[in-house]
Amino acid sequence: MTASLIQIERALGLGAQIAREVQGRISLDAIAKLDRSPVTVADLAVQAAVILSLQKDDEGFSIVAEEDLQQVTGPGGAEILSEVTRLVQGVIDGVCEDDVLAALGAGSSDPVATGSYWILDPIDGTKGFLRREQYAIALARYEGGELTLGGLGCPNLVTPHGVGVFCFAARGEGAWCSTGPSGSRERLRVSTEAAPSELTLTESVESGHSSHSWSSRIG
Repeated sequence: MTASLIQIERALGLGAQIAREVQGRISLDAIAKLDRSPVTVADLAVQAAVILSLQKDDEGFSIVAEEDLQQVTGPGGAEILSEVTRLVQGVIDGVCEDDVLAALGAGSSDPVATGSYWILDPIDGTKGFLRREQYAIALARYEGGELTLGGLGCPNLVTPHGVGVFCFAARGEGAWCSTGPSGSRERLRVSTEAAPSELTLTESVESGHSSHSWSSRIG
């Protein structure tokens, strides 16, 4: 794996730790009410941790990310910022509120001006996250008019190796899957199997995002 892919793996691993902590304490009452506050905190904390991690090895760092400073600078923002900072401190030593503010502010980079930048969706799958089910942390790098790197962290996905999987790819270099920065890595390859009955098919866990009934007919 290249250094850049290792950067992605490390950053997604930190984000996953935060997301798991927040998701693990979502109450059944919050689930029933579809209370978005845990998602807000997780979005901000994961985004800040990923940005702080990536910045360490990228002098010309630039990123386009989902969240911005409004949620921690507006009414009630001080309490949110305090909780977000606490979560980030749990995975990165020596972080203060100013560091978190700077990281969140960096998420509003102008992609036209920078040309090369990271792209981040800190919590992709709000409904799944609130239900303590499936969601993803999505990260990619754009350079010279094309995507060159990509990573997807699925902290709750169950595999033969345990719970949680991270997948990474680099243009021209291939793709890998792992159980985290300290876990084993497996090279991913396109299957040569042509018989549908021998294939393992995947689809969105959200029925609104795919036709489950159509998929069930394949086999």
